Amino acid sequence: MSDIEQQSLRYFVQRGCDPQWQDFLHAMSRELAAQLSVPEMRGFYFAVGARMANASPVSAGASLTELESAFNDWLAQRDWGFVSIRDRQSVLDFSHACAPLRAAFGESGMTAAGAILEGLYGTWLGQLGVDDQLELRQIGDAEGPADVLKFRLAHQSLFA
Repeated sequence: MSDIEQQSLRYFVQRGCDPQWQDFLHAMSRELAAQLSVPEMRGFYFAVGARMANASPVSAGASLTELESAFNDWLAQRDWGFVSIRDRQSVLDFSHACAPLRAAFGESGMTAAGAILEGLYGTWLGQLGVDDQLELRQIGDAEGPADVLKFRLAHQSLFA
């Protein structure tokens, strides 16, 4: 088992979605899925993430490590898991584990719920002055028992 999986499992033991909200959030997610296409649902969730970022801006710091730390401080205060950011020279890769998305929105909600984090990180990065030619996008679906969601910040042309 990898380090991130071990850390994730420990995290899940200690945290989760508050049961008083689970039925409501599962029902809301199913209703959204019944009324919206997946791209529309992702757009809705992206807007929710952007609204969250606008309500709680983060400081950039002087390095990628400090940026990651600022993101993780915000996430930890809200029990929203943790992120790792890696510089791959031409792109930045984000790996976010243990967000309470599956617990909150259920299995069916996972097809679109990652867009909340996409909106959150994308908006924060925009606030911090990231070039308009760069985009943050989710890469693939949630992976493993920790629901690791991956995102990539790259020039728009790399996504075409």
